[in-house]
Amino acid sequence: MFLKLFKLLPSSVWLIGGLVVAVAGGWLQYRAEVAELSASLADAKSDAKQYADERDQWRDRAEQRQQALDRVRLERRAAETAVRQLQDDLADRDAMYRARQQRIAEAPPEDDGPVAPVLREAIERLP
Repeated sequence: MFLKLFKLLPSSVWLIGGLVVAVAGGWLQYRAEVAELSASLADAKSDAKQYADERDQWRDRAEQRQQALDRVRLERRAAETAVRQLQDDLADRDAMYRARQQRIAEAPPEDDGPVAPVLREAIERLP
């Protein structure tokens, strides 16, 4: 039966019919690929936006931490300066105190006189 039908129609009709079927199949395949690629593109754009948002959040956190670190470094420098100043002040006072102790220790016996016991005890307790 199929052979009778095949013989009834000219070969050009079969050729045109075959081309139409091939083109239609190719077009359907093309549309399916386009739809799949469009879906992949939409997913990729969604992922890219999410990653960009996360990147911006991380950048904001990094900037905040950098600012905090800068503040801590500034506070540390101020504290180090204050410590050095305090050490200098203490060294000056120590030198002055030692000079006074030296002067007292080297004083001649005639400069020594009666001192109230409370004052003598306070002086002796000084470092």
